[in-house]
Amino acid sequence: MPSNPFVEQRKVMKMQLMKVVQENPEMDEQRIVALFSMKTGLKTETINGYLKEIKDAFGIEQISELKAK
Repeated sequence: MPSNPFVEQRKVMKMQLMKVVQENPEMDEQRIVALFSMKTGLKTETINGYLKEIKDAFGIEQISELKAK
């Protein structure tokens, strides 16, 4: 089955966002969202949605919990 390029792009962006979170444990969530938006051109609403999906997937409430993993 052929892959959907839009789905693949979202996967890449989510992985990049997780990397930014893990590499910047001192940054708060709002600043990470703003910087990732500037870097990628994604809307903050989209990034916040990605962060929610990441939190849900890892069963965490705060993004700081992911930084420790």
